[in-house]
Amino acid sequence: MKNRKGFTLIELLLSMTITAVLVSLLTPVFYEQIGKSQKAVCEANRHEFLTSFRAYQPLASSDFTLYDAVNSTDPEITNALEYERAGMVCPSGGTITVKDGKLWCSVHGFIGSDWSATDGEPGNGGDNTGGDNTGGSTGGDNTGGDNTGGDNTGGDNTGGDNTGGDNTGGGSTGGDNTGGDNTGGDNTGGGNTGGDNTGGNTGGDNTGGGSTGGDNTGGDNTGGDNPGGGDTPSGGSFMPGDTIAGGIVLQSWDELCTSTAALPWGGTNLAKGTVFVYNGVTYVVKNENYLSKDSAGQNGDNPLATGFMQQFNPDDTIDDACYNSSVGWVPPLHNGVVCERNGNYFVYLGGDNTKWESQPPAGNWVQLK
Repeated sequence: MKNRKGFTLIELLLSMTITAVLVSLLTPVFYEQIGKSQKAVCEANRHEFLTSFRAYQPLASSDFTLYDAVNSTDPEITNALEYERAGMVCPSGGTITVKDGKLWCSVHGFIGSDWSATDGEPGNGGDNTGGDNTGGSTGGDNTGGDNTGGDNTGGDNTGGDNTGGDNTGGGSTGGDNTGGDNTGGDNTGGGNTGGDNTGGNTGGDNTGGGSTGGDNTGGDNTGGDNPGGGDTPSGGSFMPGDTIAGGIVLQSWDELCTSTAALPWGGTNLAKGTVFVYNGVTYVVKNENYLSKDSAGQNGDNPLATGFMQQFNPDDTIDDACYNSSVGWVPPLHNGVVCERNGNYFVYLGGDNTKWESQPPAGNWVQLK
């Protein structure tokens, strides 16, 4: 009788264990390669559409944009780009839309080398946020710009404007700073050493900066503190009831919050584009929203804390003639700029330094009401 010998149980279990380990190691690599392939296909489809868009653009109207190419229902555009539109799909199931003049996929984001727009990805806010202002401004004017949330070393201009020949934040050493007003903004962290600081410091605070070896004569320190680069500017030139942008009446944020907080329950519905004013600064409702009774009580002194308000300056405007279908916006758009078109006024809520963006009302524009 022949002696038949097979696998032992231990040998079988060992083989199965080795196989399972190899599968567990290779499976993530396999799926990673699939993801990379799908991303490459998604970007290739978008590049192909951009190539067709560039070829068709000179034949279209002067205000024809990438947004129009993707979303327009005009039969002429639909027929011309029908094949390209059908082919612009994401194999991962992402939705492809236009953001800041660039094709954006909800799964894969922007194309790494998207030559349809050379500017940065979408940003938020019209201030100078997160940057350094080092050394202060000595003897010159810093007018109308907020330096919000950034690091200011050696002289901060925090939350407001420094108008009229101020010596802000960077010390005035060995000399006199006479008669210069620091109006509506704070003079934070800067010293005035060895000289006289004669004049008024009205509407802002002089926080953390010493006056060493000299006189600080006749200067009033009037107003509230806004140290540290906060988001809420102090002071401004607008009042409730003022009209802007062709007759739009500014509503009072104070009155809205007071009346809403006094409700027995519920809140107030706010329409997109409604304009309010608080502490002289104008704000717009970015999207349809609801101001609750509790939110009104908590954010009456800080509209930005609601999350649906955007600060802007009605005097910061751009002409819609600055748009050219070949080169985009010149100069580039920035967050909060106002544009008039066909008798209506729109505020731009996209990123700063943006060249490729649709003309209002398409894209990241909100009509003021």
